[in-house]
Amino acid sequence: MIRLVRSISTTILLLILVMGICACGKSNVTTEGLSSGNEQPTEEMQSYKASFLDLCITPDIIPQVSCFQFVRDSFAFCESKEGVFKLYNGNVNNGKGEIVEIPFEKKGIQLIAYRDSRDTLFVLLRNSDGYSLVDYKYSQNTTGESMALDWLAEDNISRMAVTDETICMLSESKLYLVNSDLSLAKVFDCPGSHFNGYITAVGKKYFYSYTGADQSTRLAVLDIDSFRTTDISVVQGPGFISDDGKSVLYIDGDYLCRYEPDNGSAVKLCQFSTYNINKENIIDLTIDDEGSIRIISWELANQMRPVELIVLSSKDEGEGEERKIVYLSGMIDFDMQSRYGEAVADFNKKNSEYQVVIESVSSKDISLRDEENILNARIAAGDRVDLIAAYNYDAFQKYKEAQVLEDLLPYLQRSGINLEDMNERILGFYEDGNELLGLPIHFSVRSLGGKASLLGTNPAWTVGEFLQWLEEHPETKAANSLQKQEVLAYCLMGDLSEYVDFASGEADFDNESFAALLERIKKLHSDEDYHYDDWFLPMEEGEIRLEDVFIDFREAENLLAVQYGDDFVFKGFPGKDGEPVYFYGAATLHISKNSKNKDAAFEFLQFYYKWREERTEKEFPLSVKKFDAISEKLTEEHTLNQFIPGTSEVVTYQLSDERKQELRTLVGMVTISSYEQDIIRSIIAEETESYFAGQKDVSVVCEIIQNRVQVYLDEKK
Repeated sequence: MIRLVRSISTTILLLILVMGICACGKSNVTTEGLSSGNEQPTEEMQSYKASFLDLCITPDIIPQVSCFQFVRDSFAFCESKEGVFKLYNGNVNNGKGEIVEIPFEKKGIQLIAYRDSRDTLFVLLRNSDGYSLVDYKYSQNTTGESMALDWLAEDNISRMAVTDETICMLSESKLYLVNSDLSLAKVFDCPGSHFNGYITAVGKKYFYSYTGADQSTRLAVLDIDSFRTTDISVVQGPGFISDDGKSVLYIDGDYLCRYEPDNGSAVKLCQFSTYNINKENIIDLTIDDEGSIRIISWELANQMRPVELIVLSSKDEGEGEERKIVYLSGMIDFDMQSRYGEAVADFNKKNSEYQVVIESVSSKDISLRDEENILNARIAAGDRVDLIAAYNYDAFQKYKEAQVLEDLLPYLQRSGINLEDMNERILGFYEDGNELLGLPIHFSVRSLGGKASLLGTNPAWTVGEFLQWLEEHPETKAANSLQKQEVLAYCLMGDLSEYVDFASGEADFDNESFAALLERIKKLHSDEDYHYDDWFLPMEEGEIRLEDVFIDFREAENLLAVQYGDDFVFKGFPGKDGEPVYFYGAATLHISKNSKNKDAAFEFLQFYYKWREERTEKEFPLSVKKFDAISEKLTEEHTLNQFIPGTSEVVTYQLSDERKQELRTLVGMVTISSYEQDIIRSIIAEETESYFAGQKDVSVVCEIIQNRVQVYLDEKK
């Protein structure tokens, strides 16, 4: 019963093909139709109340997920660090895990499994001389002798389950049935492509999963009295299975299901998302004698996150009031795996009054503009939208124009968030008169840059200086290429006002100045290849690069350090009168003006602000004190996670005082690229493609751009 849950989709087809095998020797599993029909499990779900309890294992001890066992109130797991293996036994008392290290001199622990009667823990060892098995009676705190499994020397066992009479082991292609004296009773070849490595035992039967020849995932049962295996269901997904000592538990999609071996029926017990449980993080589960579902959950990608015991206990009739629902919506494909999803799960665990539900309107079948219209219409109508996640500043501008955003100042002024500690320039982007319509949690800054020894240390340059530099360095590379339209976009990033009077709404592209700019860019010899695959390698000697980078502490400390060391300048985009232009970017949270749960929505917004601030170690935070604290911390040396491919070298870098001051300076200079400007640049990019390809004259292109941009500006009037 060693479990690791992977992504499982939602359809279950029960009680299909049945398989028969030979009665002795090495057997190939064959199928026999003993039943028909593809039945769905019966829905017998009831309402539960959820409690989330930290087992107090991490971060001091990091368990091996494949070696985690849970039964009733007891749990056991293995830890492996730098070749040293340790075995732990634990008990859940008062919602807190108490663990003790088991004296265990053996090395190379691969798997552990409880015996069916739950009185003994079997430990499978693998060393240079092969496999061996040790039994540990945790009730008596005694360890048995190591018993060698000579017949397993050449295979790799991934899962193991133990009954009172036999042991069943799975490799990728074979199922081994082992007698109590550890002699080999039977070997079965996988009837499909491979075993998935999920196995559990109930009585005299073993339940396991495998991938069939048609790539379907099948759950099957092996009867150890008859040596017969039978398919019991087809599951869309890996087929994670467990047991409660009497029946088989398995996950399908978002549901926990229970299979009764005696009568061959299955029922749905609960839906995980209802209780803010991420099924991807489940590593073991069971049901106790009172009918409470007990789940061990751990976010594997984040070792600092706690190993939790989640208990879903049945509610008495009429017990407790339902929490108020707060709907978080946005044009983002976020789910329980995203940062928003993690925060929602944590908030819902801790808040007994409100529950946040994510509702993304993003769809692959409609355009981004259609998505914006759909969400704006929903917000304007007050249709179950409380919180809005804006994926960029353009989205915020659309919500602002639609007048659907609530003023946050009254909420912030009575909250625990210190407005005086926030970056005034960043906060100002979301002000509308005396109102504050959004709250960015963290942000990044977009800039051009490259070797200071080539670009100069002064971040300021004009469009003319920028083009002259490209003319002098025709071999320059960029990650996303230096196509002519890309160069033109850089030229217009900070100087579009030369051709558009936004106050009067008048465009002026049909002139000699703009035509000359296009002609000069067309003559450039530039590299138009993409370089994503090798871009983050250290630069070769003599190589010239131009970065279009979104800067945060991670970029400043890690990626740019690997490529450039200290020889890097954030040059900014060429601006009017030579002033460098840095662009701000962030996703933000807002409250819908038509929300019926504004106080509840702000409860989560406030929670999320503090939740993200605690986890912001690389991004630029809104808090000035947090910004200073992170930049001070990065004056120490750090070992980078960025390894140079082909070597074992680990690069270290120290954030200098000069770099720290440079980051502070550019954050104080950031500006906004408005939605209007972005639309105009996209029009220019579309129309100049034919000119740079030699298909149209410059005068024709200038006239077309002038007409299209003026029509757009007139519509805006």
